[in-house]
Amino acid sequence: MAPLHEHEEIPLRITAYFDFMCPWSYLGRVRLAHALQKIGVKNYRIEWVPFELYTHNKDHRVSREKIIGHERLNETYHELHSLGMRENILIYPPKYEASSKRALTGYLYALSHGCGEKYVDELFRIAFEHTMDISSFAVLRRAAHTLHLNTEEFLQFIQDEKNHDKIEEYTRVAKLNGVRGVPAYYINHFPITGALSVGEFEHIIHTAARKTTPAFVLPEKKTIHLPAARKKKKKNSTLKTIQKILHTRKPAPKTKHPKKGKKPAKRAKKR
Repeated sequence: MAPLHEHEEIPLRITAYFDFMCPWSYLGRVRLAHALQKIGVKNYRIEWVPFELYTHNKDHRVSREKIIGHERLNETYHELHSLGMRENILIYPPKYEASSKRALTGYLYALSHGCGEKYVDELFRIAFEHTMDISSFAVLRRAAHTLHLNTEEFLQFIQDEKNHDKIEEYTRVAKLNGVRGVPAYYINHFPITGALSVGEFEHIIHTAARKTTPAFVLPEKKTIHLPAARKKKKKNSTLKTIQKILHTRKPAPKTKHPKKGKKPAKRAKKR
């Protein structure tokens, strides 16, 4: 399937897979933006690729039982809310476990009209700041109107089954490429999954860009070492310590057993 954007010769290319019903996708989007701003790199391209986590039923609602970790979903949202507040990101538990099919399909329409990025920001705000139903035609129509899109064309587009098939195709191809959930990223072809901090994004972006484009450097021109290398060094250090202890440890004294035919001498009782 053709990519959403044409390929260009730039030092930093990021492919980000997201779903509007995933709060970690929202958190990751904001953190990635902060990391890019802190690094100061301007010549980059981000390709946001829709990935539908859960299939919908007839009324476009998702049963909580189908959601991974549904047993502690409320607790998870409470933790996310606290985490988001520390980073000035508002995340509230949605009132509806809604399918993201229509919202993701709307992204394709917005993308074709030059406002894909704004649409993603708007839908994440609607879902997690305002806790509105992203499967609702009225809610999605209001979002399209906010972005000055043709609302009638937009509604027709998100109801077209052929456009729904496009979302399913993007999801299918992503799974073939190794994506099993969101958020997931390819940073200069290096696969990254899960929720990353701003600092982790900074480090990975710098490392990936330097490996594929040697001329790419941070504005501060700092050298950053791979976390894996530090971890490996620590592991080797621990192994050497264990080996040293084993080599320097004195052997345990041999246990003396009584010779056959002789009874062991009885110890005198203390008075």
